[in-house]
Amino acid sequence: MSIKSIQIKIALWSGLCLLLAGGIIVAFGAVSLRKAASELAIEKGLVQAREKSALIQKEIELGLDSAQTLAETLAAIKDQSVGLDMSRNQVNGILKMVLQKNDGFNAIFTVWEPEAFDGLDIGYAGTEGHDASGRFAPYWHWDEKGELKVSSQVVCPIHSPGGEPGAWYTGPKETLQAVLVDPFEHKVRGQKALISAVSVPIVANGQFYGVVGLDLNLSFLQNLADTMDLFDGQAKLQIISHNGTILAMTGMSNMVGQPLKSLHGDFAQMLDTVQLGAEDVRQDDETLEIFTPIQVGEIETPWSVNIILPKHLVFAEANSMMWQQIAVGLGLVAIALICLWLVARGIARPIKKAALLADSVAQGDLSQRLDVQSSDEVGQLAASLNGMADSLEQKAHLAEAIAGGDLNVKVRLASERDEFGKSLQTMVAKLSDIVGQVNTAAEQIASGACQVSDSSQSLSQGATEQASSLEEISSSMTEMASQTKLSAENAAQANQLANQAKAAAEQGNSRMHAMVDAMVDISQSSQNVSKIIKVIDEIAFQTNLL
Repeated sequence: MSIKSIQIKIALWSGLCLLLAGGIIVAFGAVSLRKAASELAIEKGLVQAREKSALIQKEIELGLDSAQTLAETLAAIKDQSVGLDMSRNQVNGILKMVLQKNDGFNAIFTVWEPEAFDGLDIGYAGTEGHDASGRFAPYWHWDEKGELKVSSQVVCPIHSPGGEPGAWYTGPKETLQAVLVDPFEHKVRGQKALISAVSVPIVANGQFYGVVGLDLNLSFLQNLADTMDLFDGQAKLQIISHNGTILAMTGMSNMVGQPLKSLHGDFAQMLDTVQLGAEDVRQDDETLEIFTPIQVGEIETPWSVNIILPKHLVFAEANSMMWQQIAVGLGLVAIALICLWLVARGIARPIKKAALLADSVAQGDLSQRLDVQSSDEVGQLAASLNGMADSLEQKAHLAEAIAGGDLNVKVRLASERDEFGKSLQTMVAKLSDIVGQVNTAAEQIASGACQVSDSSQSLSQGATEQASSLEEISSSMTEMASQTKLSAENAAQANQLANQAKAAAEQGNSRMHAMVDAMVDISQSSQNVSKIIKVIDEIAFQTNLL
């Protein structure tokens, strides 16, 4: 469909360009908003995760620092340069005091290599804090009544299944580094709880003598998870141990102590992220997951704080802003279209008037003018059209004057390219020449007319005389005709007499026939003469008219 209105064309194409530009801007803005929202959510999540990680790290490092202090203190017993002399009872007193002053500690222990403490293991066989061999391995903890008790760490079925110390002992022994034990369930004052232990080696002069460790109650982790307030509490915080045990999860305390694979199908990738001990951000179609490691001292088995953000929450604000931006954009486009429509109308109206003026000029009406008060291109067009109409009107007046016989008019050229003016000048020149020629011819015609008039008068006089002669001839012929008629009557009478005197006139019969024939010829000649006279009368009449 062909669009004939320049106003519609301007509004339509400009509107399409605006819509396209607005769409691109809105799309870019939406993508930018979603990206910014994602980055902001990640940043918020990382801040929260780092805060939680720092809190957890602080709690665990408190136990680690205590254990390291005790380990360094006990190592002085075996350092000859220090020469610290301390009995088993004194060590138990220190352990008991530390546990009493730190409510966050569930238990405290030290386990020495056989005969490593003082070489007197056999003398303590079967006593409190010792196994059957007398190995020094006191384990101080709170019983169900809330009282402090001591037992042997190496005979505890949880810490030393099968009578063999677990990773809390073998790890520091092999690496001479502190370890953070994977969480396990244990009773704390009669209540089952999730426990982890930090264990620090007792090393003097590069030789391993035993460990000092603390059992840490991890119930505070669930409190941290439940107090998560990111995205109005709809985000979830998950704390994962190095071996993939769920230590805490927002609103899901029943999952505490469960393996990661029981909750997540992609637990292998998540576990790799946890064990690498690095910050990471993972996304799928529905969630945004942020991993922040919990790095305790130089322990090489980091845990991880995992924040799970539903994407619809992450992008909710961005989507709201995007729709607001779309609404504002559409409103601005609508306003721009209205302005374009008005501007296009302001452009189209003078052009329509210019077209009407051109049509009027084409139809011969040179009285119309454009009333456009502007100095732009449209105003220049209107001024040019008005000037064209003025020029044409002036030339029309010149043509009218020329048509009225005024060949003295001055035709001024508007420019060297004024073909109309040049044509008028040529017309005036040629008309002047033609008029001169006409005047000369008129004079010649007037002279000839005088001669024709004189000739006509002479012809008229001759014709008059000829007419009178013809009238006399006509009169003579009339008389001849009457005489001929009389002769015919006489001949008839003679014929009658001849019939009566047939016998007497047979001798003159042939002569009479000859006479009759002659008379017929005379009659025909008379008729011909009558016709000639009639023609002569008509000639005389025409001559009189001339």
